[in-house]
Amino acid sequence: TDTYTTTGKGNAVHGKNIYFFLGKRSKVQYNYLQDNADTVTDLTHIKSFEDEFAEFDIYHINHGSSKVLFSNESNQFGKGSSYRVYGVSFTGRKQKMDIRDSSFQIGEETIADIQVRGVVTGSSSTMHRGNVDMEEDSRKSNGFYDSKILLLSKQGYANTKPALMIKNNDTRSKHGSAISNVDEDQILYLRSRGIPPDEAKRIITAGFVASLIERAMNDIFTQKVYEYAESLDEYD
Repeated sequence: TDTYTTTGKGNAVHGKNIYFFLGKRSKVQYNYLQDNADTVTDLTHIKSFEDEFAEFDIYHINHGSSKVLFSNESNQFGKGSSYRVYGVSFTGRKQKMDIRDSSFQIGEETIADIQVRGVVTGSSSTMHRGNVDMEEDSRKSNGFYDSKILLLSKQGYANTKPALMIKNNDTRSKHGSAISNVDEDQILYLRSRGIPPDEAKRIITAGFVASLIERAMNDIFTQKVYEYAESLDEYD
């Protein structure tokens, strides 16, 4: 588990490259939390390389910094390797985030499952980009990318750009993306039980993102997601 935070004043640019090399039948779960001060520009590049039957699970949360470029990419050389991504991002005020999660599948019978969620408030912006690339030798493999963003402000901006690059005809792959507001029927249901509108939106938002992060079985991560959902800047 890595946690990146800063305090204090003054503009700064933080950059980091993180590499994982997984040998045969190895298994890694990596938890990444970025919550830098709003004077920071954060540039993060994560790359993983998986040998035969290796398993790499990554849970990432991006909350802080004024501008964020977060890039996460797998290179699945080994047969039967798996790569699973569960990512959450929160933006508020005038933050700008560009979240990129991609898989590069070379070995046979590999699995890539990428699921990301975003919450946009204020006049902030969030971009989700995802590529699933299956090479010619990556037969009998599965590749999935799914992005969902809650746009909670009229001044906010959200966009998703998934892509599939399939170079053989013996695979299963799909991608999906959705950008929406909080369901008014759900808000009405909670209001009928005495819950104020803004509190109802926070409850719905927390449920939207927490379902992914709770799989990490990491108390700090789960606590942070609920904390961020409770302190969302504004609703328009």
